[in-house]
Amino acid sequence: MSTISQTELQKRLRSLEVKPIASTALVKKVGDQYEYDKDFIYIAYASALASLTAGAIANQSDATDFQLTPYNTSGVLLAYRGYLLNKSIYQSGDPTDYIWESTSGEAGFTSSERYHTTSTGLQESLGNPTKPGTNITWTVINAGTAVPSTAVYVAERFTITTTAGAVTSEWKIKTVGKHVDDTVIKTGGITTDTIASNAITAAKVTAAAITVDKMDLNGTLNVTANSGAIRWGKTDGDDIVNSGLFIGRNSSGNSRFVIGSTNSFIYFNGTTVSAVGVSESATTGVETNFYSSVGTHVFTISPLLGTISIEIAGAGGGGGGIGGQYGQTGGVGGASYVYVKNASGATQNTFSAAGGSGGVKGGGGDVATGGAGTGFGNQGDIGNAASDDTAHGGGAGSTHQQSPAVRPVAGGGGPASGGGGNGGGWSQGVGLGGGKGAYYSTTYTVVDTTYELHIVIGAGGAGDAAYVNTPGDNGGGGAGGAGIVRIKGVLA
Repeated sequence: MSTISQTELQKRLRSLEVKPIASTALVKKVGDQYEYDKDFIYIAYASALASLTAGAIANQSDATDFQLTPYNTSGVLLAYRGYLLNKSIYQSGDPTDYIWESTSGEAGFTSSERYHTTSTGLQESLGNPTKPGTNITWTVINAGTAVPSTAVYVAERFTITTTAGAVTSEWKIKTVGKHVDDTVIKTGGITTDTIASNAITAAKVTAAAITVDKMDLNGTLNVTANSGAIRWGKTDGDDIVNSGLFIGRNSSGNSRFVIGSTNSFIYFNGTTVSAVGVSESATTGVETNFYSSVGTHVFTISPLLGTISIEIAGAGGGGGGIGGQYGQTGGVGGASYVYVKNASGATQNTFSAAGGSGGVKGGGGDVATGGAGTGFGNQGDIGNAASDDTAHGGGAGSTHQQSPAVRPVAGGGGPASGGGGNGGGWSQGVGLGGGKGAYYSTTYTVVDTTYELHIVIGAGGAGDAAYVNTPGDNGGGGAGGAGIVRIKGVLA
């Protein structure tokens, strides 16, 4: 590298930074390369430098924000300036070629102007912020502010103060958005008719330059060439080993479709569709299923499910009877269960909710209507009438009757709710209503789609039987409502 005095170097650098590089120097061929016939200074900038030694760095990665202009997008002067002295007609893009120095203290670098326009079209029609083109609007970008996302072009210039006064550079305009419109290419100017056959091929397109997020497929995608396909994971149209999908043609040009993995896949060989190791289910399993009939029910786990929402309510307790030697406490409601069982019937998990308590019998001395059973209420999606259309109110108590022809029986509770109590007669006292069943909810993560859910619904507690003996006796207590279970699968 030729040597130059520090004073002369600074003079040349300041000159280069306020005007574009232009030269009338002759170019000559040296070997198989072209060079200028004299040395030129090229300058570059960086926001940070690692391992800077004697003005040089060893690795390209040591330079942060390497660029050929002094300011970043927010109009802030970068911290380092590098210079390269040689005869090359091309500026080096390798930061290790430059000698670096700090721009700190360079007061002349503090003035920067930036504008943007949302106008599209050719650059020569834009003019510049000082002399805008016809119907072109340039808007200032304040220092420290990023370029707006709507910008199409950005113009920048800066001022350097020298001993001779302030010198302002020419405007530099660059594109930052899509700038081609019908002023550049006539509407409808590019169609399938105007593009020659094989004009656009893989060899003419930069790798990964065309991506799906840049395209909308609103027509037919024809796969015509051998090995043409939409695929991932699969190596070709006859790959039944690797997990993935292939839709297209194999290397021989034959139609193929294959999806799945080694042990489970669907394969179309151009003539026949085969399914290997696939699971079959009557439903997807995402439907909401309510079970409220006393007994055992089976829910088959669909192979599509990843989790299952489970809600359980125990049965309600029965209503209590009259006091004294003839009355009885209402029966306790039965618990409800959900068992996870494997293919052999062995239980893997157990979920449950207890039944409600029975209503106590009368304490004596009262002659009134029996107590109402406790309602289950709005608990989860079981108690939400808008979801299951099932009433969950407690049963009403029976009224006191003296020597009736037909003695009333207290009302039974709705699902998971308690039954009503017996009305008190003479001095026996009224029976109280039964309690509601307990509530439990969980989310079960599917371990194996060969498992099943066995659902056991508890029976409602029995109410005290009607005491029929001498005149003045009353009707019986009501039975509690049976338990209820809600199952809803979620796709994996």
